[in-house]
Amino acid sequence: MRCKNKGFLDQIVDPSIRDQINPNSLRKFAEITEKCLQKDACGRPGMSDVAWDLEYALQLQQTAVVQEPQEDNASNASGMLSSRVI
Repeated sequence: MRCKNKGFLDQIVDPSIRDQINPNSLRKFAEITEKCLQKDACGRPGMSDVAWDLEYALQLQQTAVVQEPQEDNASNASGMLSSRVI
């Protein structure tokens, strides 16, 4: 979380794959991690929310067009993905 807060989030990624990681996906993954590490259990998301958010992070990684950081302003991807038909 120190790297995230200081703006060095990419430093936690293995250098051999760093250039393959979509920055938006990495940011979303860090947001999920931060939510899961909340001291108060009430502040932590449920596993279904974590699963949806991780799927969204994966979708960001798999997108062919890399979005600018400000374009990924979905703070809770579970709301966006819940309408998806499975």
